[in-house]
Amino acid sequence: MKFENRGFSANTDSVEENTKPKRFKMCYVDSDTFVVRCSKLIQEDYIEVRHIKSGRSMEFRNRTSFGVRGNSIIDLTEDDISNNVREKQIEVNGKKVKIPYKWLAWKNHDQEMKNAPTFCIDDFEVLSKARLSSEFENLEDAFKTAEMVFSSNIKGVKDNMESEDYTLCMSSGNGNYRDYESKTVRYKSSRGEKPIYFQEFKDRITETYKNKIWWTDNEEAEDHIQYIAKQQEALYGEDRSKWTACATFCDKDVSQVYIDHKNFDKWDEGWISHDKFYCEKTLVSQTISGDPTDTIEGLPTLTESTTKYFGLRKANGVSKATAEKLLEGSKTIQEMWERAIFCYQQYYGFDKNYQFKDVHGEDQNWTWLDYMQQCYVLVKMRNYFGEIPCLRKYLSSIGVDYTKEIKYGETEVDTESLVENLEVCKTTMSIIKELTKSYKSLAKPKLVERMEEVSKVVDELEGNLSMLEK
Repeated sequence: MKFENRGFSANTDSVEENTKPKRFKMCYVDSDTFVVRCSKLIQEDYIEVRHIKSGRSMEFRNRTSFGVRGNSIIDLTEDDISNNVREKQIEVNGKKVKIPYKWLAWKNHDQEMKNAPTFCIDDFEVLSKARLSSEFENLEDAFKTAEMVFSSNIKGVKDNMESEDYTLCMSSGNGNYRDYESKTVRYKSSRGEKPIYFQEFKDRITETYKNKIWWTDNEEAEDHIQYIAKQQEALYGEDRSKWTACATFCDKDVSQVYIDHKNFDKWDEGWISHDKFYCEKTLVSQTISGDPTDTIEGLPTLTESTTKYFGLRKANGVSKATAEKLLEGSKTIQEMWERAIFCYQQYYGFDKNYQFKDVHGEDQNWTWLDYMQQCYVLVKMRNYFGEIPCLRKYLSSIGVDYTKEIKYGETEVDTESLVENLEVCKTTMSIIKELTKSYKSLAKPKLVERMEEVSKVVDELEGNLSMLEK
């Protein structure tokens, strides 16, 4: 196989000669992103919408084309109706095509004109699907194009990373310890399916770059970058001008790793060399906010006493930006962790226990520290092979006493509407439990799924009730 004819460099397994000395000996690449993007490139996504009662199906480019956003039907505007806008023109593979525009809203509009019953979202089953992009005549041509794009990504690494050689850190697909460590919700459960040709493309890349790949084992590619940083520090100390390794990735969450790196999506931004305090702040803020992209649950929200003390605006949830703002002004890493502990203790209560059955079917009895540990173990990059990051051990090692309640000034408790809110919660829980009972008798998959969702709300509501009662 002549890779040069397919956009590949003939020297994928050897160091290219260059008279100019390189800054580093090895660059470690988080290459999972390359594989996913390239295999995604050759497919086209669409949805299949099936009318449950009749069984008739239609294809749409996406949910917006079908005419829904979230759990609501997208309304027609006055201009839509007056101009009878039922299609929208877009460009696909260089060709202009027309696709349906707010189809469901127009369907209901026509039904109303005929005095006929209208439809709701629950009348339909929406399935996400994918197939080979119509841009390609066959799968082999598609793979050739994807391989050339992958090769161009590798060329970008060679041209920009000032390194004599490179290593592709790549997930083996043989599990991830985070899958088990996530107890309240399944790790990465909110992500969609991998591209339909992901494994086939990965196999082809593996054959070409087999001597360049460093496979993971029960972990993620980013963990390998943390290993390298720890090894480099052990060998050469904290002065990174002496280090022989660098890294490239695009995930900002990996910024917790203390290593010189570049963002392969933004080569023009140049070298990024965060100090240890910045890296630690990244980790602490992630431990507070979690990561919705990977379905990592951080704090559900900040209590009123927390927002008041730190001068933050009251908001639903805790974004990474909010978590970073909460840490502003911290003078030491210990102070940052104490602030994070304070937030967890304020939300869950210092000595409160929560019993529940986790997603693996095991019984749990958690305190605030267990919730914080779950987030920490999921966002933290491993320091060495086989490690399960433990917050208790780490806090002890840096001199933070997690066994004591952290207090900042006098914490005020808002009791003005406490009794009223408690009654509302109790009433709501009763209603939800009645709904749950009714769902259990239904066999339809969608309704069974709803029952499971309502059960989760019940568990959360019971937790909130216990906090209010306290």
